[in-house]
Amino acid sequence: MRDRMQVHLHLATPLKPSSSEKTQNGKDFRPRTILEQRIHSAQGDRYDGVCLAITNDEWRKRWARLCLSLSGEKLDTAASTPEEVKQQQTAAELWRAGDSGFRRDEVNLTKLEEAESVIGLASEWLELDSPDEWVRLDSELALRQELAYASYLNLGTVILPAPRNREHIADYARAVSGCFNNTPPAVSAYLHLSVRIPVDGTSVCGPPSSSKTAGPSSSTGTEAATPEQGTTALDSSDMWEMWDVIRTHRPGIILSETDQSIHRTGGELAYQQYVRYLEKTSPIVTAQTTAGSVEAFAEGYWDYLQAPLQPLMDNLQSTTYEVFERDPVKYAKYEQAVYLALSAKPMESTIVICVAGAGRGPLVSGCLRAVTRSGRKAAIYAVEKNASAFVTLQERRDSEWGPLVQLVYGDMRTIAVPEKADILVSELLGSFGDNELSPECLDGAGRFLKDDGISIPSSYTAYMSPLSSSKLFNEARGMTSDTKSMETPYVVIFQAVNELAIDPQECWEFEHPRRGVVVDSNGLPYTNSHNTRSARRIFRIPHAGILHGLAGYFEARLYGDVGLSIHPRRKEDVSPNMLSWFPIFFPFKEPLYLPANSEVDISIWRVTDRRKVWYEWFAESFFRVPGFPQSSTSLVPPKAQPQMVPSIIEESNVLPPSPMVDAPPAIGDSRLSTKTQTVPTSQMQDTRVKIGQTGLQNPGGRSSWIGL
Repeated sequence: MRDRMQVHLHLATPLKPSSSEKTQNGKDFRPRTILEQRIHSAQGDRYDGVCLAITNDEWRKRWARLCLSLSGEKLDTAASTPEEVKQQQTAAELWRAGDSGFRRDEVNLTKLEEAESVIGLASEWLELDSPDEWVRLDSELALRQELAYASYLNLGTVILPAPRNREHIADYARAVSGCFNNTPPAVSAYLHLSVRIPVDGTSVCGPPSSSKTAGPSSSTGTEAATPEQGTTALDSSDMWEMWDVIRTHRPGIILSETDQSIHRTGGELAYQQYVRYLEKTSPIVTAQTTAGSVEAFAEGYWDYLQAPLQPLMDNLQSTTYEVFERDPVKYAKYEQAVYLALSAKPMESTIVICVAGAGRGPLVSGCLRAVTRSGRKAAIYAVEKNASAFVTLQERRDSEWGPLVQLVYGDMRTIAVPEKADILVSELLGSFGDNELSPECLDGAGRFLKDDGISIPSSYTAYMSPLSSSKLFNEARGMTSDTKSMETPYVVIFQAVNELAIDPQECWEFEHPRRGVVVDSNGLPYTNSHNTRSARRIFRIPHAGILHGLAGYFEARLYGDVGLSIHPRRKEDVSPNMLSWFPIFFPFKEPLYLPANSEVDISIWRVTDRRKVWYEWFAESFFRVPGFPQSSTSLVPPKAQPQMVPSIIEESNVLPPSPMVDAPPAIGDSRLSTKTQTVPTSQMQDTRVKIGQTGLQNPGGRSSWIGL
């Protein structure tokens, strides 16, 4: 199980070195600093460490003396002579050139031993988004210096000051990016940066300043716009719901001012104890400690990208089969479906069951149990192409199943079985339903069925939904240096993701046994064109977000009302706690920003040729502009129209917001009548304005495909 949630204690008071201490037995040892004492004390109180500002007020004062100047006119009131001004300017330029680092009294920690349990705080007074360009530049240089020092001490995490100015938020982002990308980079590869963002519904960025400033403002990163400034704070119930979402991801927590007696009862440790209680009672932790749950099974696989299986090209290893066979839900569902199908057959008949793709035999065992439950007579054929797994099947036939089960070795698409089957059972489904070539495999295995035969599963449907996840995007981008990794679907169990739309939408469906397919003399299709599919779906985006990829799911009907599902809204009703399939993730090479209340059109294709099957996907974003006439050439309505609205032409000089909208003629156009015109509501419609698109992903299967 994952380690417990990390809780750190914020030390707000500037610290200074202390004198040496003695151990309990009186022997001298290395002098321990006051910071080490505080860390030791916090860990004794069950904190995981402390949070501390990297620098102190001495550094802020020196930076202000060096940098707070506009055009070098007045650097310091104490520098009154031209020579002193020149000296101060020179000192500032030398600092900007990197010739002056920190002084000992400007930093709060100096030893590697101190830094082991410390989360660093970058200076709150740094304004990376200041309206003043020189303040932004010098703040960026100061940040790089602080991060370089944090990297020197091997700090694991540094928290950056909150952005303040929405107008210059791009400057803030560019400055932070530069710390990673400049040469040499200021940040080590092992340092994580976090940004302070309020979660109470207030705005992190105040209104832009109306005048140039000569230095950092007095505001801190924890301050935000008040409700009177146009924001709305969340009420207590909303705050609790937000916290419930946050604790699901088990974040690190920093507790501040625990010794200020803000609450009359409980003491300093009550806050930490309550946080531990919230963690212990969170749904995700409860599920992870429950044997047999999806969360317990998936521990270590959250947001871990895995390439889907190539079942026809590759033979699975025994360990892979072992993982799949840990899922009791799937095999219970299959057993129930076979039992219902057997129960629908006459009692006196002998029923032939064919298991296509038997693997190591769990479906065969399930079919035998279903036969026993139904009281029917049956013969079972188990077909498998994996020569190694076929050895396991022989072992189980001789030791467990007996002569009721006959084994057939070979590819289900080409071999023949001794007799036609009444029931065909297969477990060839992938995370997107058809992405492990179930349709192609069952085209061949369908030859085993009688005309009135039953296929289990009888159908399966693919679903998709737009997804935002910078973590998954960066994980995929970092796998290879070319575009291949960004045009490959991945199997992954989602955690650090944001669903941009309310619900997934259906893409397509496959049904078995297939009807109406043109086949050759061997019963096989001439081509695979009947297994191509395409879908275009429109998703409304209620809240602004960045589209990083598509989430894919499937739902299958085995027989009757028995099914399997990983659909996020229905899986708990159809097949709760099923472990065998994680969702699939289709990444986009370039993220696409989607404003609030916009729409995104997702197109996806399942394409095939003689050798392979692959997916291509594409997205376009639109914004709806209300209230434009349906046609700019027919603006005068019929006289009988009862409901009328003022014409946009007569009432407003405002042009449509984009040249991509078919604009009505401007006022004064000679084509229009001089009389007041109206447009009926029936002729008014919302116009969709295209605002962005991605490129076509994986054209021609150039990066990813499933081999036939």
